Amino acid sequence: MGYEVGQIVYLLSHKNTSVIPAQIVEEVCRKTLEGENISYTVRLPDQNKNEMSLDKLSVDTFVSASELENYMMGKAKEGIRNVINQAQQLEKKAFEKTSVSLKSTDSPVLAPEDGNHVEVDLGGGVTGRVDMSEIPEEIR
Repeated sequence: MGYEVGQIVYLLSHKNTSVIPAQIVEEVCRKTLEGENISYTVRLPDQNKNEMSLDKLSVDTFVSASELENYMMGKAKEGIRNVINQAQQLEKKAFEKTSVSLKSTDSPVLAPEDGNHVEVDLGGGVTGRVDMSEIPEEIR
């Protein structure tokens, strides 16, 4: 990507994900038999305003704060997805999924009392009365 001399760029460190603003202070174009190579020198915001070749820094370079933010948010979301996927994989390995299926003869519903209420066997000799009008239609 090309930069303009004087342009401010944002450098995202590969080592510790810190962000450093820098200014492009030099563009060097070298033509050789192998081709053309463009390199840039940046001025860092330290006390001495040190200048370094952009190629020598272990960074990703962004031309705007919003571009940097989008990149970092994408990486964060990706990391979160990976953590959740790992937890789900562990869940599958560690815990056996069980589903209870009732045979028609094993129905816990003892008898409908009226149009809206049914008596349900809760096990252990305990029964309950359920108002069916309060249960959503899609799960009845």
